[in-house]
Parts: sequence; C-alpha cells; structure tokens
Amino acid sequence: MRKIFQSGLMAALLIGSAATAANAQILYGPVAGAAASTARIDFKEGNPKPGTSMVFGPTAGFMMHIPFGNLAVQPALMYSRKGVELEYTAAETDSTVGLKANVSSQLGYITLPVNIVYTTGGDHGFQVFAGGYAALGVGGKRKVTATASLGGFSADTTYTNDVYFSDKAHNPQDELLQNEEVARGGFTEQTGYFREVDLGVQGGLGYLMGGFQIQASASAGLRNIFTADLFGNKPVNEAKNVSFQLTVGYLFGR
Repeated sequence: MRKIFQSGLMAALLIGSAATAANAQILYGPVAGAAASTARIDFKEGNPKPGTSMVFGPTAGFMMHIPFGNLAVQPALMYSRKGVELEYTAAETDSTVGLKANVSSQLGYITLPVNIVYTTGGDHGFQVFAGGYAALGVGGKRKVTATASLGGFSADTTYTNDVYFSDKAHNPQDELLQNEEVARGGFTEQTGYFREVDLGVQGGLGYLMGGFQIQASASAGLRNIFTADLFGNKPVNEAKNVSFQLTVGYLFGR
C-alpha cells in the first residue's frame, strides 16, 4: 500500500516539473496549524455502538502554489495528527454489572494533499479549493481507560501503548494475537493496529494576501483505518478519518 503514497508523491513532483517547463511562477513556503479529528464509524458487531469525540493535534509542513490565472495547483507535504476517541458503555438490565471504557487514539500521518484553488483576485483575495490526499501512517499512541462495576464495587484500569500501522496485525510477541478469538477491528489489549495508507478528499475556504495564506478545510477519509487480524480476516467494523484543519502559510517566490 505504500506504493499508493509513493505514486501520489511522484504525481506532485511531476506537477512541479511541468509547471517549471511551462515557465509558470512557482511559489513555495512553510505552513502550520491545528487539526480537530474524529472518525465516521460503523460497528456491525458489538453492542452498544460506541460514541465518538474529537482529538486535537498539530499539522505542519511545506507547500507549493502553482498559479494559472485565478486557478492554482497547490500540493503540500505535511505531518498531520489525526485520531478518534471512542466511548463505550455497557450494562446489564438490572444495572448491577457495567463497563465503561474510553479509547483515545492519536495517529500521526505524513500527508500529501493536492488541491485545485480558485483565488478571486488571482494573486490575492478569497479562495475556494478542493482536492484529495494520500497519507502514510508513521506512529502514534493509544490510551485506554476503563471502569468495571459489580453491585456497589468498581475497579479502574488505565494504560497507554504504541500504535502500529500495517494492513494486518502481526506482532508475534503480543499474547492476545496468538488467540484465534482476537477481536476484529484493529484493537488488542497490548497494541493498537491501524491501516498504513489512508486516502481521502478535502475542501475548504481561504484568503491570500501578500505572501500570507490562511485556510480552513475539512477532509474525509475513504478507507477503513481498521486492519485485518493476525489471520488475515478483514475487519468487521469500520472507521474512516474525519478532520478539520486551520492553517497559516507564507509563500515565497513572488
């Protein structure tokens, strides 16, 4: 699946090369901001369906702006933190036995977004843009907090572990992974596994003034980020990235 990301990177380089050959003015510069992320979930197994909350993180990188009149192609190479917080609540009908769990996953991606941007004044003014992205997972953390209750008694547990990106859970040292009852859906007690490559679409609004550009955007992943289990069984449940970003950049080369 890394080939998908590599193909996207090559496409961005080809766009830059074509613009250079056509003597188009290429602007470039840093961009940074913040993101609020969650996931669209579809839990076909398990009852009840978990609630979702947003997680927050940075986004930063390098962008290019290749104008053609009022239109421009704008590729970038970014580090983006995404993720989701899942909230589970389960109880017996008499409410004497219950379980509450919070699973917060912080997922780091190297992201390659490519947008088509329309700027009202050409080199300044309001912007509207849309495009797509490819993202490669590079690491993260998952924190689990759970409370189990029985009658008037309760017990709490909290642990944090690393996130690994792979199309299949594969850590042979994880004791739970050696059990064929491993839950499908990307989670084990010891390690969180998520799909390595994410693909999606995005769009938003912005403003360009001088070299400064501010943009607000929303992105939606198109791939299930849960992995197959150790035995290659496809995940029964689905989760797809959703993120909202606010970024500020500065373009050199005018």
